Amino acid sequence: MGKTASWDGKSFQNFLATDYGYKDQFENDRGTFNHEAYAEDLAYGGGPRQGFLQPLMDAGIPRDKYQYYADKAKITNVNSKGDLNDIIAAYNADQQPVSAPEPKQEKEKKDKEDKSDPVPRPFTPEQITEAGEQLDSNFADGKNPYGMPDPRELYENSFTTAKEMGQDWDANFYVRELANGLNNQTTDYMNYLNDKNEYNTLRNGQEQLDYLERLGDMGVKIPSYKDPMSYVDDFEDMMDKFS
Repeated sequence: MGKTASWDGKSFQNFLATDYGYKDQFENDRGTFNHEAYAEDLAYGGGPRQGFLQPLMDAGIPRDKYQYYADKAKITNVNSKGDLNDIIAAYNADQQPVSAPEPKQEKEKKDKEDKSDPVPRPFTPEQITEAGEQLDSNFADGKNPYGMPDPRELYENSFTTAKEMGQDWDANFYVRELANGLNNQTTDYMNYLNDKNEYNTLRNGQEQLDYLERLGDMGVKIPSYKDPMSYVDDFEDMMDKFS
């Protein structure tokens, strides 16, 4: 799909993690952090960077697909409303229904399928390739979605960030940065699992369809698909005869 888009010069997960004001709202005056409210908002609420990402939420784009459609829109660095509009346009393009072909086109399509591809395919080889590339992106730039972050490295990074932000006096800042690192690693791992499941689903479907085609080549009659609702209609017709 090309180069991975950055978000204000950061990876998407780092872009979310550096919204320090977002996490501060879950901390009371005594410095106690409400983990339950934080987890609930991450799962069902706006989450970090809501003010910037709200147009994507309003467009109905799943949060785990923001990076995918940013890459598909060939954006180098997402940092403006125009970039968000491009992401929404890329998402909407995938949602457009395919217009019904003309009767002649439909016949030509059916003739071609009868000769070369008797098994209907719900996905394309390009989709499998894209899913594989998305899975590989979890290991880009030396990333390891399995590995846990190094606490010493997190501490050193948090110290540098604290100095730059003038928060080196805040002892809790380092604890929050460590928690951010662990949270980012968990998110990376969950994204990896989602990408792996999607890729495996497509690959398994491809192999099953290939197997059905081989059976067809051997002369085995492949049962045609029957809409489950047709069984309901048949039952209603049968009951009508007795009424």
